[in-house]
Amino acid sequence: AACPWMGAWLCLMMQPSHLPIDLNMLLEVKSRSKEKFHGKQRQGQSQTKEIIQEFIGGADSITDDPATRDYVVIRARMMAARLLGALCCCICDVSVNDTQDIKPAESLAQLLLFHLNSKSALQRMAVA
Repeated sequence: AACPWMGAWLCLMMQPSHLPIDLNMLLEVKSRSKEKFHGKQRQGQSQTKEIIQEFIGGADSITDDPATRDYVVIRARMMAARLLGALCCCICDVSVNDTQDIKPAESLAQLLLFHLNSKSALQRMAVA
């Protein structure tokens, strides 16, 4: 696969708006903070980690009225489609990926065709 995360990102874009996103599909960026480096915590910080449910339009969108939530979700899907489209251009660039046995464009086409042949209108719309 040219980009192993492409399938996961497509699935995130196709996530139903009323279901929380599986947190295992999200990448967590861990950085070294000054507090960890010095072995201290800032005053007022707690050790407990709060579990937050994320939704495709944002965690706050689930409490909005249906019209507002649909608007926010469509905007998020459109932005995801633009970003994945830009990534597809980079993946399929022959000058970058000419040494691989499997052509990246063929791998990407198989992934997209899988979702295009689905019965789900959401999957077909997102991949199109």
